[in-house]
Amino acid sequence: MFTFPKTTTIREIQRNYKHVFEEVKKTKQPIVVLKNNKPDIAIVDVRTLEKMNKKLEEFEIEDALRSTNQSMKEYRGGKTVKAKSLSHLNAIYWRNLWRMIEKSRSLKGKRGNLSAFIAEDRQRH
Repeated sequence: MFTFPKTTTIREIQRNYKHVFEEVKKTKQPIVVLKNNKPDIAIVDVRTLEKMNKKLEEFEIEDALRSTNQSMKEYRGGKTVKAKSLSHLNAIYWRNLWRMIEKSRSLKGKRGNLSAFIAEDRQRH
């Protein structure tokens, strides 16, 4: 369940910083500091920050593994292109993009749906 974070002002921190810091330590919840009634910075307990960084690192690793697995599936399925150079790869990209545009133009007057075509094309490539 999402709960709106607690907020405080810079002035409140100047006047009563110990209370604000103790609340962050006790509740383990961040407090958002407002400047001109807009969120400016958040105060977070160090342990919570470490947990957040560890979780972010885990997500990045999972994303890299997922991308690698997807790339290997595409490679095994023959969907990859071996480029001779960066300009060759660039030419392949633009040629494929042009083909997709031409095909989408041909669908406009028909029952075809452009959004469905793009989704289908992404699955193919």
